[in-house]
Amino acid sequence: MIVLDTLPCFAAARVLVVGDTILDRYVIGRIERISREAPVPVLLHETTQEMLGGAGNVAANIASLGGQVDLIGLLGEDADGARVRALLAKRGIADTALLSNREGRSTSVNTRFLAQGQQVLRHDWEVAALVSEVERDALLDAYETRLAAADVVVLSDYGKGAAKPPMSAAIIERARAAGKRVVVDPRDTDFSVYAGANAITPNRQELAAATGLVIGDDASIEAAGAHLIASCGLEALIATRSED
Repeated sequence: MIVLDTLPCFAAARVLVVGDTILDRYVIGRIERISREAPVPVLLHETTQEMLGGAGNVAANIASLGGQVDLIGLLGEDADGARVRALLAKRGIADTALLSNREGRSTSVNTRFLAQGQQVLRHDWEVAALVSEVERDALLDAYETRLAAADVVVLSDYGKGAAKPPMSAAIIERARAAGKRVVVDPRDTDFSVYAGANAITPNRQELAAATGLVIGDDASIEAAGAHLIASCGLEALIATRSED
């Protein structure tokens, strides 16, 4: 998680984040030998770190900038969900609607194993399924309760279910009806599911997948962005460039 400096202009901002909250876990150690059981390295554990991921990281960064943030998403009724709540409370994010459910959906956890400063394995524990009717109604009830007080809505889609269709359309439709701007961090390669959003923030890989264009230099990024702005009716597109 990147911690940002406070910006004075953010003090009056009220941002409503809706999406997939993830627990990012880092298991850190060292590798000194290969297992006798299989040709794989043995990681000698040294420490474990846990951070907010997904929409939780978005909310934490908004809070770091000085903004007021509400967060809506799904958590499992498990120890990982409790850890997410504790990390949010530590960041001062108290107004959340992270709905624990009883329909088998566990808290999403991305575990990265690192040795000698390099990631050697990633393990994802998740239920990446569309929300049920019960989950959808609960999420939208919490959303509509908080929407009037928001200045802008951030739809943070990590493909886990809380921001996937049909949720994405319902979130955007209600925000625009209330006169709120919507910014989308996309996962779906078909950006038409985010129709009505004001701005979308794909990375380079997502931009290429959404347009079918080869993305290389700045000119190709700008061309792909202009294409999506025109075809999706956006006000703006902000492309991030991964390691660049």
